[in-house]
Amino acid sequence: MKNSLLPHFLRIFLPLALLTLIGAFLRGTAELEADIEVVDSSEKFNVGRGAAVLNGVIDSIARDLHYLASHNELQLAINSPTPTHINDLAGELANFSRAKQIYDQLRWIDETGMERVRVDLVNGSPVNVVGDKLQNKGKRYFFADAVKLNPGEIFISPLDLNIEMGSIEVPHKPMIRLATPVKDAQGVQRGIVIINYLGEKMLRAFSEATSLIDD
Repeated sequence: MKNSLLPHFLRIFLPLALLTLIGAFLRGTAELEADIEVVDSSEKFNVGRGAAVLNGVIDSIARDLHYLASHNELQLAINSPTPTHINDLAGELANFSRAKQIYDQLRWIDETGMERVRVDLVNGSPVNVVGDKLQNKGKRYFFADAVKLNPGEIFISPLDLNIEMGSIEVPHKPMIRLATPVKDAQGVQRGIVIINYLGEKMLRAFSEATSLIDD
């Protein structure tokens, strides 16, 4: 009797058990996919937030660059690069550097690629670089690319390491540069105005904006 009932029981029980297992699997798969979608959506949101922060940084630097390119002292210097006008421009860039505290270098590089005015930020204080410490940047990619643009257009460099006197600066300084060409009153090309922004600040801002990705 028992032997005759067992096949009948299995015919009923096994399909039900199989359906139960399939249902549990499908439910678990759906929940897993939902969890993945939540994680994916969260990561996209945080990466998007990080990208927005970077765009905001670039926009802010671009506004400062346009301001410096149209500054009266710069116009005087490129139209008449006398020692007085050069010193006045250096003083204005130093004041700007001191107020901002975020720019590693502010420079006017003339049409030959020579640094004519350069202000470095050193330990929070602007330093006017003069004499033989000024360098020719005519062979650097950022000068070659920026000088081809029209006034008002902005060159944005990739993030790279700063180079001084032909060698990578140590300790390493990740750097991003924004530059725009300038012309004198007669419309003659007079080089570029360029801002060096410390890439570490940008990377930190991106890291903070995307910090929830790992949570």
